[in-house]
Amino acid sequence: MGSEVITDEQGLRFRVRDTLFRQLTADSTSRKTTHEEVLILKSPNFLRKYDRVFSSLPVPHVLEFGIAEGGSILYFAQAFPHYKYVGIDLRDPNEALLDHIRRLGLQERVKLYYNVDQSDERAVNDIINSNFGSERIGCIIDDASHMYKPSRLTFEHTFGRVAAGGIYCLEDWSWAHEAGPYQSTQWTDQPALTNLVFELVMLMPSTRGLIDDIFIDFNVAFIKRGGQPPAPIDLTSMIVSRGKSESAELHVVDVSRCSATICARAREVPHLGGRDFERGH
Repeated sequence: MGSEVITDEQGLRFRVRDTLFRQLTADSTSRKTTHEEVLILKSPNFLRKYDRVFSSLPVPHVLEFGIAEGGSILYFAQAFPHYKYVGIDLRDPNEALLDHIRRLGLQERVKLYYNVDQSDERAVNDIINSNFGSERIGCIIDDASHMYKPSRLTFEHTFGRVAAGGIYCLEDWSWAHEAGPYQSTQWTDQPALTNLVFELVMLMPSTRGLIDDIFIDFNVAFIKRGGQPPAPIDLTSMIVSRGKSESAELHVVDVSRCSATICARAREVPHLGGRDFERGH
């Protein structure tokens, strides 16, 4: 089924079955999902890139950090109806979104948890255990803070729960290298999320079997879980870097130039079908 459920695309609006979605823009982020429309940060073309991911998940469990106004998780639940979805967000609940879930009969397949920090290991583990038990997760999407430290902690706490062949999706990894406010006013005191991408690249050969593959486009880094048995993950101790500190290895390169190179090469990666995706968050 997948993105075939998207219809009636008109500007920032589109429909998924009988539900009206509106894509948020930079100047409209204060808007909220209502009973009339569901707000979403991702464009239809952005959503379509998940067709390949969701079409081959090894187990039917999806965990999303950062559900915002609920648009993406509500879309996924309708586009891929055989999966169970758990969403976690730091913000307060949106009653209109919860009403949409009830109206669509999704209460058993979509569980939302609010006022939870993505880096709160105990709270996140409790949520995973209560929903999935000892079963593995097919896909984890990190679309939460986009900050390096909490995103790194989230990966360390949860990647071991992903099933072999499952996918961990790190969204908006490239924000520090985009033109606009990120270059002058927004998050200028924060480390680039690109650092985590490079750490994961180094982790792959350092722990053969933990990560099978990494493929990247301009918005998402897709990390495919290998078959190595689950174990505690600590990037600092697990990355092998010739006896040098991890930061020393990272700083021998121009991070912004390497990011541009990765983006350019990503368009040629077979996993992405050579497609040049439209930008969207």
